Amino acid sequence: MGFDIISDLYLSAVTPLGFVSRSSCLCGSLQRHVFLLKGGTASLRSRLIREAADIALTQGFSVKRVLSSLDDGLLEAAFWDGTAVIDSAPPYSIEPTIPSAMETVVWLDCFDGGLCRSAKELVETEKLYSDAFEQSRRLLFAADELLKDNSRTALCCSDTEKITRQAVRTAKKQLRPSKNAALNKYISHRQFSSHDLILPDRCTLTLIQDINGGCRRLYLKTLLEQAVRCGCSADVFYSPCAPFSDIDMLYFPQQNICFASELPCLIPDRPADSIINSRRFTDREKLSQHSSRLRQNRKAAHQLLLRAGQHFDQVSSFRQKKEEIYNYFLDIAKFDKIRHTLFDKIFSGSTVYQR
Repeated sequence: MGFDIISDLYLSAVTPLGFVSRSSCLCGSLQRHVFLLKGGTASLRSRLIREAADIALTQGFSVKRVLSSLDDGLLEAAFWDGTAVIDSAPPYSIEPTIPSAMETVVWLDCFDGGLCRSAKELVETEKLYSDAFEQSRRLLFAADELLKDNSRTALCCSDTEKITRQAVRTAKKQLRPSKNAALNKYISHRQFSSHDLILPDRCTLTLIQDINGGCRRLYLKTLLEQAVRCGCSADVFYSPCAPFSDIDMLYFPQQNICFASELPCLIPDRPADSIINSRRFTDREKLSQHSSRLRQNRKAAHQLLLRAGQHFDQVSSFRQKKEEIYNYFLDIAKFDKIRHTLFDKIFSGSTVYQR
């Protein structure tokens, strides 16, 4: 699976603290017309989002699609030119702040009466889903604690001032102020799967190699601070393990340059133009004194992540079972009516959209 750093993005993640979503940032001042989809199933909401995005593309808009962190192949949202269509059903649970004037809630009440007979089965499936998700989260938390210990240890054996100086020099040399500077925050990738990172044409890629993570995080954090200070636009891609603090990747659209961590789960679609290795900042002799613990932590974390992934596979299977029950009772005529009404509201006056 891959995603385009420009048009396909993540705004949510399964984290050691539970499910985290930034989808609510698409509401409010960023968009003038927001459509919040509720009810139905994840696949039905994703279908409406995808179709709306496709229509907007045919109209010539630059569309950004938000990929699902829970289900491969589904969308959580799409947004373009002041309009956003968002999955706001649990676990996203986005509520309108300026209803009717800015946000419109769209209910996908498109099932026949037979669905009520499956209520008990749906409740039992939801319980199994929640239990499997919690087990996965706990294993993620344990793995993250081990990796954080490695990060702290390695950083204590590194010249942090040298890392900071290097990042400041890079910023002064490569970054330029933007007239309308924007800071966009995303998640770098989906947990439990590898991703091909599709970079823009002629994008200059700098890869940061750091097995323990402390040096690259400090480097990227300092680089972002310098970008904000000089008023440079940046797309910030946070780690799904720490979606509010640890940066995996930075992209500067005006300069078309990308700084990315070398990660086994995030694979660029081209060789790096330059490489920054954390060893240039590290006291190797001092770090070698902790090599046994670092190695054991990595091994244990890897096993925990594998087990977390197995539990998440169960989570996916329970979500799929719920989808199958709902889809069995789907009333196509009701769904099509909701679909046409929604698209009429989004694309009113458009010569491209036709029923």
